[in-house]
Amino acid sequence: MIISEILPNPVGQDSLGEFVQLYNNGSEPVNLNGYYLENSAGKKFFLSGWIGKSEYLVFKKPNLKINIKNQNENISLYNNNGQLVDSLKFYGSAPEGKILIHSQAGIGEFFDLNAAKNLSASVYQNFSNQTVFRQELGGFDLLLMIIGVSFLLSILSLIIISSYEK
Repeated sequence: MIISEILPNPVGQDSLGEFVQLYNNGSEPVNLNGYYLENSAGKKFFLSGWIGKSEYLVFKKPNLKINIKNQNENISLYNNNGQLVDSLKFYGSAPEGKILIHSQAGIGEFFDLNAAKNLSASVYQNFSNQTVFRQELGGFDLLLMIIGVSFLLSILSLIIISSYEK
């Protein structure tokens, strides 16, 4: 399971637009009882319910009970044993209206929210504090392409940095 994206600095009030999205990249559904999200200030938001295999789960404000800072933030996901499952962080200022998408080593990259909305997600089930999305094939392919390009750019950066160190 990964934190696939966060929106730390929505256009308008942060208290109305911030969200954290999880993605179950495992082969089985996961019982989220006892799992929690934690921000860099140490505030925790406990999860409940289930997330199916290959499904997305979105926690939106005001039901998301942790704040996402607009600068130098790290959101972590812990399992019901308190073990770190994943984290997503950024350094510097979050651009307004851009989502942070999971990239290599848990350091995200910002993308335009409107472009991300074009990922053809359809609402699967709506809970009081969460929405589960099933990704249709076209949008999932686009997401994989974005992750692949991010990975290649990260590798290219490492190669360039390595060549300057020699």
